[in-house]
Amino acid sequence: MKQRFIIVVSFLFSVAVLVAQVDCKIYQLPTFTKSASSQNKVQSSDIRTSGVVTAVVREGGTVKGFYLQDKVGDGNRLTCDAIFVAFDNPTVTVGSEIELVASVTANDGQLMLADVSSLQKLAENQLVTPTKVIFPTDFGNYSQYVGMVLEFNQTLFVTNNYYWGSGKITLSSHRLNGGVEVELPGSNEYFALLAENKLNQLTMVSSPSVAYPFADENGTLRMGYRVDNLQGTLTQSGSVYQLEVTSRPNFYGNPRAATHEPIGDYNVKVCSFNMEYYLRSNYGDFAGPADAIEADRQHAKLLKALQAIDADVYGLVEIQQGNDAIAYMCNALNTAAGGDLYAYVTDGTAVSGSYTKVGFIYRKDKISTVGSIEFNNLRTMYRKAIQAFQLKSNGEKFVFSLNHLKAKGTTYDTTPEGDLDAGDGQSSYNATRVAEVNSVVSKCSGFATVDPDVLVMGDMNAYSKEDPIRRFESSGYTNLLKHYHGDTIYSYSYKGEVGLLDHALANSSMMAQVTGATVFHINTDEHYKFEYQNAATCQDNMYRSSDHDAVVVGLKLKGTTDSVTSVVEPTRMCVMPTIVQDGVITIYNAAKMDITISDLQGRVFYSGRLPNDNSVTFGSDQLHMSQGFYVVRILDPRSAAIEPQIFKVILR
Repeated sequence: MKQRFIIVVSFLFSVAVLVAQVDCKIYQLPTFTKSASSQNKVQSSDIRTSGVVTAVVREGGTVKGFYLQDKVGDGNRLTCDAIFVAFDNPTVTVGSEIELVASVTANDGQLMLADVSSLQKLAENQLVTPTKVIFPTDFGNYSQYVGMVLEFNQTLFVTNNYYWGSGKITLSSHRLNGGVEVELPGSNEYFALLAENKLNQLTMVSSPSVAYPFADENGTLRMGYRVDNLQGTLTQSGSVYQLEVTSRPNFYGNPRAATHEPIGDYNVKVCSFNMEYYLRSNYGDFAGPADAIEADRQHAKLLKALQAIDADVYGLVEIQQGNDAIAYMCNALNTAAGGDLYAYVTDGTAVSGSYTKVGFIYRKDKISTVGSIEFNNLRTMYRKAIQAFQLKSNGEKFVFSLNHLKAKGTTYDTTPEGDLDAGDGQSSYNATRVAEVNSVVSKCSGFATVDPDVLVMGDMNAYSKEDPIRRFESSGYTNLLKHYHGDTIYSYSYKGEVGLLDHALANSSMMAQVTGATVFHINTDEHYKFEYQNAATCQDNMYRSSDHDAVVVGLKLKGTTDSVTSVVEPTRMCVMPTIVQDGVITIYNAAKMDITISDLQGRVFYSGRLPNDNSVTFGSDQLHMSQGFYVVRILDPRSAAIEPQIFKVILR
């Protein structure tokens, strides 16, 4: 009998504990619910407590209650100084100091006050001293801050604005790089970064909730905006935590730019730009504009973007097959420029529904084409093209390889195993993209007879550490955007993580003539409300003209004669092209200079300082050099201000 009595009493205590009315600080309330569990409800009646209202909770326009925080707190970070009060009282607003009598309950582990029997307002417009925190370091346990006013003693970054229309944005302690942008696919470091990024995302909402809050003077809220010492109240709904902010934070940094960042002292500017299905017909067929009205809005935004870039050569990605669309954009550029300045490369393709290709537009007053365009149709049709161009002022050429590799799309039962998602961060069709890169490298090598300087650009659908980009690098190409900007550069954003899907790569001889490279951040950081499909919110400007940012590269194409005359005797070495007799390279007037001889893949055959002689010879047998193009780079070690002398030689 005694044993049965003990069991019954224990059960009763797990359901309800009745005590007399007591005065209790909010941070002491958890002691009344030690027996709470997700299956049972523990209740204490007649608890009298007081505090300041920090947030009012609404659901579907109905007030569900408010958060009440002790005005002073206990100074212990491990205890929460606030509690949710399930009570709808229209006189209660943020800043109200109140005293109330209620019962304390716990359901699913969440402590709250309910059954309010009395409420007395003590004062209005009261403030609670914010608790200073660092995110995400101090957020191993969100529940210790629920309902409390917090001040983030740091700079936070807007990393995702996808749900801005619902009044929500994501903040992080820094911009979040995608895993395979900076770490090798499938590596421990890759998975660790994924986990770190997941923890480093805090949802911020406006209170009261409104669509598109916190907009700046341009009506936008861009990713990359920063805010210092942000204050807000942490609230909870189920397992979801968010920071409620009542006034517009003082965002700064990463504003809309009218022009791209400097790219050095160039004489040719090259751009690649994914134009997100630019169409001039067959609307609504698959992707892109649904009708002519949307197409005109799309065209207007893209035209403004191309004008702002002001390139000498445009590499256009995702432009409708055939010549109609590219001709339409080319004519629009001429009209805007007030003259017949631009031409496009005709390629023999025909309109095929809404399928897209890559194409070229160039400034014909400065640039001319060399030879004809060549498509490389391995796996994807008309999405990998090569065209050689020449700078008219000095006759110097370069080869432009423009690419749109296979997307990370849906796989099917017939998809080869190598193209299935391996779970390493590279998604699907990685094997196809690697095969495409191999074909591009091979195709570019074949253009050495036209010119050895190769610039590869386009939407590779692969981030910087993925196999396709590393395949380019192992073939002697330099990742220009990484070279100039490290891991801070990006051209695309997905779920708050940024990285480079759009790349610019140069082989060794081209690299020696690159003056700079950058990304024009007019799209990735902007919300999709500004896209052409959204008639009510689309702005008549270039911002969010596409979902990719444009990549811009500066080139200083140097006439070979000007580059060589200071170090090479013209009577002993021909230029444009350079012909070396009997497999011997002879260099004059370069005593005590540093010299490097490499091939187009970046392999170095000689590197060192020349002796104090009037002439130096290098034999191809001595350096184990076979027939082909080579790059000779000569640098005066006495002054970093003296520009290196670079010229090309052909061993036959």
